[in-house]
Amino acid sequence: MENWIIYSAVMFFGSIIYYLIVKKVQQLGADKHTYMAVNSIVPTILFLLLALTTSDTLMLSLKGFVLAFLGATVLNYFGSYFGYLGIEKAPNAGYAVIIQKSYALYTSILSVVLFNSELPFSKVLAILLIIVAAGFVIVDKKDGKFKFGSWVWYSIATFFLFGMTTVFAKYISLWGDSTMAYLFWLLLGTTVMSWIRYYFNRKRVSTKLDKKMILWLIAMSTMVSVFYWGKIQTTVTAPNIGYSGAVNASSNAVLVVVSAWLYKQELTLRKLLGALGVIAGLVVLIW
Repeated sequence: MENWIIYSAVMFFGSIIYYLIVKKVQQLGADKHTYMAVNSIVPTILFLLLALTTSDTLMLSLKGFVLAFLGATVLNYFGSYFGYLGIEKAPNAGYAVIIQKSYALYTSILSVVLFNSELPFSKVLAILLIIVAAGFVIVDKKDGKFKFGSWVWYSIATFFLFGMTTVFAKYISLWGDSTMAYLFWLLLGTTVMSWIRYYFNRKRVSTKLDKKMILWLIAMSTMVSVFYWGKIQTTVTAPNIGYSGAVNASSNAVLVVVSAWLYKQELTLRKLLGALGVIAGLVVLIW
């Protein structure tokens, strides 16, 4: 079996397990401040080790440090923050994650403007499919009116914020800076900001840090590191970089179904078909 297939499996299952654990800690009473304070700790250590093993320096150019600072304090921090709220309030955690991780939709368009990338007609059709299918996921009809839940707005905010982290990473590679070093500083900055925010909001923190909660929080931070590692390794070793994105997108469909089964969350046929449509469009878009 080729290595990239093994790495893809790690990424696929790592993503599903991570988001299931996020839902679990929410059910146990973990608030947003506790989540933010813990989530990036293990990934920061992971990317420090990866940066040290793949490059001889943790230094970035001045422009690289500026992007790392903005990425940490605005994009990654608030992307994670809103993402957590989207998952918490969605009728199915998978619905929120599908929207949040569909940023290839607009980064593909943005790449045409910023990096002179191509956008074939087949990709345009894929974008239209994603938009239509996403409508089935995010729109609810109640009392004869179409409505959006608050989870939709949180997830759309995450969609744009996380997408811009990808654009920043592209600029880092164009400037010749180490991507691993950039990701380390990005996650370190996110962790520091999260702890500062935790300190100033400590009187409003409602999480009961008993042994069970601590173990689940550690498992959460560890599993997101496993997911990140699998994604990086797949991107590097796959014969086509699009394979990584396709496998990552397909994991969201499984998350929708498993969330419904494990946590007794909503799963209507219309939303399931919409989720599958979004994922099919993403696979075409990033392949």
